[in-house]
Amino acid sequence: MFMWAVEIRALIREAGIEDYKFIDWFREHPVEDDLKIIRWLDSVDEGKGIVDWYPFTHPQLGEVELGGIDGLRAWVNPPPELLEKEVGKFPQWLTWQALISPQLAVREVTATRINAETYKVRLVLENSGWLPPMSRRRR
Repeated sequence: MFMWAVEIRALIREAGIEDYKFIDWFREHPVEDDLKIIRWLDSVDEGKGIVDWYPFTHPQLGEVELGGIDGLRAWVNPPPELLEKEVGKFPQWLTWQALISPQLAVREVTATRINAETYKVRLVLENSGWLPPMSRRRR
C-alpha cells in the first residue's frame, strides 16, 4: 500500500517571506514575518485564519489568553479558495503511481484432498504490474 503525505505547501513562502530555513524559522524569526503572514491570511482568507484572542482558565497556569494564527486552517491546509489549486498539482502524478504499482493476480489455485479433514492448497500469484511487490528476504 502506497501512502503519501504531500508537504510542499509553505505558508511562509506564500506570505512573501524568502530566504529562510524552515525549521530554524520556527525557532526564531522576526515579528515582521508574523505580520506578513497575518496580512496574507487577511487578503486571501478574509481573516478566517486568525482566531480572536479569548480568556481561558488553564488548570496549571491559571488565567491565560488563547488565539492567534489558526494552525489547522492556516498552516496545515490552504484556505478553501486555494484548495483546488493546491491539490490540482497531484492527480496526474498519483494516477501514474497507481499505474506502475504492483498488480497481484491469481495465476493458479488448486486444492487437493489429503483426507477427510485436510487439504493441500496451492496458490500461485503473479505480479503483472511494473513495480515489484514488497518482500522480506530471509537469509
